[in-house]
Amino acid sequence: MSWMDPDGGADGVVSTLSNRWALVEALADGPRSKADLEASLGVARSTVYKGLRELEGAGVVRATSEGYALTQFGRLARRKHDDYRATVARLCALRSVLDAVPRDADLPLSVVERSRVVVPDRHAPERPLTRFETLADGARRIRTLSPVAIPRFMPDIHDSVAAGDRDIEMVVESGVLDAIDRRYDGFEAALDDGLGVYAAEGSLPFGLALFDDEAVTLTAHATDGSMQGLLLCDCPDVCAWADGVYDRHRRAATEV
Repeated sequence: MSWMDPDGGADGVVSTLSNRWALVEALADGPRSKADLEASLGVARSTVYKGLRELEGAGVVRATSEGYALTQFGRLARRKHDDYRATVARLCALRSVLDAVPRDADLPLSVVERSRVVVPDRHAPERPLTRFETLADGARRIRTLSPVAIPRFMPDIHDSVAAGDRDIEMVVESGVLDAIDRRYDGFEAALDDGLGVYAAEGSLPFGLALFDDEAVTLTAHATDGSMQGLLLCDCPDVCAWADGVYDRHRRAATEV
């Protein structure tokens, strides 16, 4: 798009806002001169000149006695475009989790749109597990779908069930069941003390946990079993969806 033949339609405005976002942000707090913009952005005079012309052509910017300023339309367009950029940034953060979820999984958009994402990084690789543990510590009733084994949780799970502090159910894949049985000597005792465990036929699409029917976590795992990230949501409709997913898998599983 050339400033000499500006496109004031939606596509043109979106393109101009994206291409000239640094200028738009620089004008967010009020009018500024070309020289001021050039100095603060550290770009050539011609870049500022061309960018302002394009923004003027799209109706986003106008010249005033105090310098260049966002129009009323420009202020509103900036706000909405900023929301859009934040949404895309959030989706990028979710991508590692979503890519690990099978394409045919029954995952409604509301789970993605309304969840907060917790992903590991180089300095905090266990951040998702830590967040999961925090939620579990505050819950009285916990129901989970577990496609991977995390035996380190079993002693605490066993103690809380035996003490009557928590009502816990787990639907697990057969491989997970075998791994827990091998690596936790108290597994049989935990079952006797009231831990509900159900063996699923086949694989589970993702990890899912419901905490007192008030919060849901969805976890996705790489092929090596490592956690790609965790989605956390407390919206009633997502909790209702998760309840239905858990119940469906539990009814199809075999009680251990």
